[in-house]
Amino acid sequence: MGIIRMGIKGFLVLILSVLVACIAASELRAQAMPDSIASASNPASIQAGETPAEPRFDLGLEEIVVSLEKALPPNWHIASLQRKQIPRKWHGPAEAVLVRLEDESMVLHHTNGFEYHPFYKLWLCPRAWQGTMQNVVMQGDEAPSILLGINHIMKVFYLTLGANTWPNAPDVLRRTLDLTSLTITTTPKQTIDSAMKAKLFKQLENTESGSSTLLLKVVGLENSHGLAYVEYTDSSFVTLTEEESQFLSEQIFTSLPEVKTVYVRRICGQFLSDRIFDRADSTANPDEVLFKSIH
Repeated sequence: MGIIRMGIKGFLVLILSVLVACIAASELRAQAMPDSIASASNPASIQAGETPAEPRFDLGLEEIVVSLEKALPPNWHIASLQRKQIPRKWHGPAEAVLVRLEDESMVLHHTNGFEYHPFYKLWLCPRAWQGTMQNVVMQGDEAPSILLGINHIMKVFYLTLGANTWPNAPDVLRRTLDLTSLTITTTPKQTIDSAMKAKLFKQLENTESGSSTLLLKVVGLENSHGLAYVEYTDSSFVTLTEEESQFLSEQIFTSLPEVKTVYVRRICGQFLSDRIFDRADSTANPDEVLFKSIH
């Protein structure tokens, strides 16, 4: 009889252990999912009445991780995932998931005296994320993260060290994540789309007197798949104001209805500071859309 009771007790302990393991696995899965990225397996993250977009990346973090792992070259792997992050050297809300990709088979030596594995860092931000880059030296060691691309659920920023070990990574990552983007680096492009400039000039002529002189500060102007890229220069940060950047983005939204996001690169001498605007907030007060969190 004692043996039977011990057998029943052992069976109950086994059932309890399985239930605890299932609950723990469920909690770990919930913790792995980002707060701000809509997922087919997380319908609560899609607003009521909203229809998920057609492209295949209406997925959660787990599916993104699987896709990235398949795209990585030999010896590269996903080293870490961190939530509630901010793209490096940007001001903005801490809403990103940071994915670090590394090649641990190789150790490189930095000119500043430290060793490191070649890496790419990806910040997966909600599609509506907006922010402002800190003022950074264009060719300095404290490199900022740069916009890799956009799709219907997220903006993705990236930073790399040891990029020559995987030189085509940005293109591979854009394809893997279904991102639309213009190629953006820390080096000014100074490329002008003449048709885009003509539309913007016509729009500025309809605004207050003298605003068309802003075009004299624009040294780069491109547009691709709803993303406009503007390089905007001046002799000092005093005159290169937030209000001017805001005004310029508003005029681009008005003159180019197809544009959904404007990426403004503000250049002053050897310094740059980028700003990203979305159409939904293009007429908002700059103080209301400029977040104060600092990375």
